[in-house]
Amino acid sequence: MLKGMIHLYEKNTQKKVETVITDSKYGTTDNFVTCHDSGIKAHIPSLEQTNRGSGRRKGIFSKETFSYDPNTDTFLCPAGQVLKKTSFYRNRNHFEYRASLGICSTCHLRDQCTRSKTG
Repeated sequence: MLKGMIHLYEKNTQKKVETVITDSKYGTTDNFVTCHDSGIKAHIPSLEQTNRGSGRRKGIFSKETFSYDPNTDTFLCPAGQVLKKTSFYRNRNHFEYRASLGICSTCHLRDQCTRSKTG
């Protein structure tokens, strides 16, 4: 949405956008990349950091608690279990990594790790 607004502003005013100031709902990776690639200064709070520890994320480990291994393209969870890539979500533009349901369902850290019923 931000990319379109920038385009419309520049088209309507015949001026290049130099700075963008928004609320955290625009604080996505795609918007940061768009601003960077266009040479636009971005004053946007990170959506991820704003939402961390609230709502469904309250009491859940941060993503930094999980270790990524680029050689195997897997994550290691705080309980020491390997999470493998399982799905790609186009609308969110990211992959999902999971351990097997049997591992997550019996884990003593589950309540701190996920709210998902499938692990």
